[in-house]
Amino acid sequence: MSTNLLFKKTLTAFLLTLILSVIFTTANAERDRKGPPKGKPPAEAFSACANLTEESACSYNNSDGETIAGMCKIPRKAESSLVCKPNRGKNKGKHQRKRD
Repeated sequence: MSTNLLFKKTLTAFLLTLILSVIFTTANAERDRKGPPKGKPPAEAFSACANLTEESACSYNNSDGETIAGMCKIPRKAESSLVCKPNRGKNKGKHQRKRD
C-alpha cells in the first residue's frame, strides 16, 4: 500500500508542477509581448492627429523608435478623436496571386 501512496504523491507533485509551469509561461509571454494592448492604438497615434482633420497625412514614433506614417481616421471603437492609422499595403499578410 505504501507504493500506491508514493505513486499518488509523485503524480500530484508532477501535475502541480505542470500546472504552475503553464501559468508562469502564459504570464511571462503576456508580459513580454510588445506593442499596445490588442485592439487599442497607442497614445502617440492619437496625439499625431490632435490638430489635423480626417484623411490628413500623419506620423508618430512607436515604442521601438520607428517612424510610422499614416492617415488620420476615425477609429472603429467610439473614440472622441482621430487616430493615425498606419499605411499598409493592400495585401499585407495575404498571399498574392500571380497573374499571367
